[in-house]
Amino acid sequence: MGKITRTNFGLRKRIRISHAQILTLPTLSVEVLPPTPAGSGPGGSDQIWMPLSVIVWCNPLVADYTNIDAACSLASSYMTFFGGGAIVNVIAGGAARAALGLVGEVIPSVVVNPFNEFRIRITNGGSGNLTGGDPANVMHVVCDYTEISPLL
Repeated sequence: MGKITRTNFGLRKRIRISHAQILTLPTLSVEVLPPTPAGSGPGGSDQIWMPLSVIVWCNPLVADYTNIDAACSLASSYMTFFGGGAIVNVIAGGAARAALGLVGEVIPSVVVNPFNEFRIRITNGGSGNLTGGDPANVMHVVCDYTEISPLL
């Protein structure tokens, strides 16, 4: 799922998350990057895909989502980012604010296995899945990442 392109700064993957997936982001995360394939580096060495930044926006956002906890955040398998309710501006900020989106660096706050997949979800303070929205709503996620060959 999603398109990978090579840029001057590394790799970029863009995915689209459907309305049905957005509704369940508090309980079902979505894969942005798959696990790093073993032996994918030079000479068959293991390669690490290290996420650097994430951009998130909704376009179109026909109708806002509801049942959103005030402290909700966008989180990943690496860390929590866009905390303090900032993600509300994307999923319930009205069409003009949702198109602006959010940009964040991916700086792990815990020790993680870099060979694991990179997934995102919405923390919703125990409020369960989102409600509302519209079947035409689409969330876009762009992840910039780099390939690292570990020292042998």
